[in-house]
Amino acid sequence: MSIDLQATTRVAGVLLQGRNSACGCSQWLTRVQIFTSPNNIDWIEQGTFAGSSDQDSLTNIIFSKAAVCRYVRLTVVSVSNHASARWDVLKTADQSSLVLDQPKLLRANPSINQYTFSSCHGGDAPGSGHCRPQIDSPQGWSSQPAGSGWMSLDLKSLTRVAGVLLQGRNGDCGCGQWLTRIKIDTSVDNVNWILHGSFPGNSDADSKVELLLQNPVVARFVRISVVSVSNHASARWDVLTTPDQSKLVPVQPKYLRFNPSITQYAFSSCWAGDATGTGHCRPQIDSPQGWSSQPAGSGWMSIDLKSAVKVAGVMTQGRNSDCGCNQWVNRFSIDYSTDNSKWESLGNFPGNGDQDSQLETIFSQPVVARFIRISVVSVSNHASMRWDALQLNENGLANDGSNFVPDISSNAVKGADISKVMLDALSKNVAALQASQDAITKVWQEAKDAQAAAQALFDAASSDLSIRKLAMEASAGKSAAAETACSNADNVMNTANGALAQATTESQTISASSDKEIAVILQLKGKLQELTDVKLQTSDIQKKMRSGVVAIQDSLSPSTVAALLVGLDSSRAFEETNTINALLDQLLAKLRQSKTDAAAKVKNTTDRADAATTDRNTKCTASNNIKSELSSLSDSWNRGTATLRDRTAALGTAKAAAAKVTTEYNAAKANFDSEFAVMNQLKKFHSGQLVCTEKR
Repeated sequence: MSIDLQATTRVAGVLLQGRNSACGCSQWLTRVQIFTSPNNIDWIEQGTFAGSSDQDSLTNIIFSKAAVCRYVRLTVVSVSNHASARWDVLKTADQSSLVLDQPKLLRANPSINQYTFSSCHGGDAPGSGHCRPQIDSPQGWSSQPAGSGWMSLDLKSLTRVAGVLLQGRNGDCGCGQWLTRIKIDTSVDNVNWILHGSFPGNSDADSKVELLLQNPVVARFVRISVVSVSNHASARWDVLTTPDQSKLVPVQPKYLRFNPSITQYAFSSCWAGDATGTGHCRPQIDSPQGWSSQPAGSGWMSIDLKSAVKVAGVMTQGRNSDCGCNQWVNRFSIDYSTDNSKWESLGNFPGNGDQDSQLETIFSQPVVARFIRISVVSVSNHASMRWDALQLNENGLANDGSNFVPDISSNAVKGADISKVMLDALSKNVAALQASQDAITKVWQEAKDAQAAAQALFDAASSDLSIRKLAMEASAGKSAAAETACSNADNVMNTANGALAQATTESQTISASSDKEIAVILQLKGKLQELTDVKLQTSDIQKKMRSGVVAIQDSLSPSTVAALLVGLDSSRAFEETNTINALLDQLLAKLRQSKTDAAAKVKNTTDRADAATTDRNTKCTASNNIKSELSSLSDSWNRGTATLRDRTAALGTAKAAAAKVTTEYNAAKANFDSEFAVMNQLKKFHSGQLVCTEKR
């Protein structure tokens, strides 16, 4: 659940309550996770907290530090019987100088037309059915076939990318579909991609998982590819970017695709005689189908690169997985040529293991060639593939001719033309060296920027950990004091309950004894009335009453017996029989008062025991709440410690990378200076040879 506060607010925490107890259902949240956001898109985790312990009590959940935000979200972690709650946001009294807290990472939050897909189940159009990949969409993206596929995002401009946010298919379907592992690639041109590794994915349908790259990279396109799934390849996702979007120098891949047009391909055959660029004759990387040979188990394709260039390897891919036919080439051979007539073999290479993964096969050394040919050696089901040639990205540049190698074969150019061709080539190579120097300077600067960014992240994590430590220590002190108060209150309660038990026992004893004596005295009053009625002499009455008291003295307390005997032995006591009655009534009143006093003592002791119990429960509940708060702060401390550990490792990696790049930069600069000097001399030399004749 989330709350829109309608304006920027300084939030101290939340107030939590279970479902109203009138239901008799014992439903409440026992543990919750709380997030805040400035924009309802990018969320900052405030921590995991102990929740309610019954249905109607109010539980204050206080953040370690007040958050300035507009939106607050409460997420269920664990429940009693059912996820049910009532809640509100707690804000501070001070609402001045409000500057929104900004998350460390921001979502790109793209529109649907920024997504591209390998396929959508059922052929659904983007934005409908199985083709709704945005975070928290009502369904999600599902591929066809079920176990593979990819999606990419066009960020529209160069962006510093920190990772991706991944979510499964909406849990409303009850189908348990999500990606358990993915690969992440980035690109600046949607042609040449850099693989950043394989990452563990989701473990349920609706939770969001942040998958962070080792270091942020500058890119325009981000692609996720399915590695493994739960039931079906389904996901919702977004790109995570850094707040700092300055000095955007893109990371260049080590190898670049030539990305030839369809007319640059040649084939041994295409299945069913399909024309080039149609049906089974679409061999380009990521094409909607691919090339398929006829017959099924052999064939070749070649690419004309239009000029002699350095070729570092090839990229291969199986037939598009939409067919569900498991067709790819699992072994192939490579040949190259400068004239499409004389071919040199580079040997056999292992091919693909599925339909959509892109496999880079790099030669032991780059070769100079205009034509590259790939031939089928063995296949999965049918000789089908998509492919391209690769060049080494020595200068951080695309294929713009900067790696030009002049063709000076005997039939190409002669005499003065040779010097002109060489001069043109040297001019291009000088420009390429300058561009290469500029490129490595950018890499060096980027490494320095990455180190500075890692240092900033480390400093922030260190400061955050200090704040968490102070909060945890303060809570630990409160917890110790509260636990002592709880223990003392428990002792007082036990003492009060002991006194209550003793008073109750004494009251029961006094009540039983008094009731017994009251019954005996009432018998004596009856006997006195009988003796009076028969008009006996006073002395006879005295004797009979005395003998009666002696006869039942075991049923009376010694003090009562003594009082009766003393009264009966008094001669004046029998001047009036009423005097004896008065004595008996006096004893009855005394016994009844003893019962009343004992009952009052029990009530007073009960009140004291109840008060001690209430005080103990209040103090021990407070102690338990503070212990839960301390547990949450301890969890926060552990997360902060892990973050600092990661940031320390990242800072070490960034420093090592910066040191390595600095060394490479210094060596490359010295080499560039030397090569510039040599090439400039060669340019001067060839400029002086332009007057040479063919004969000379």
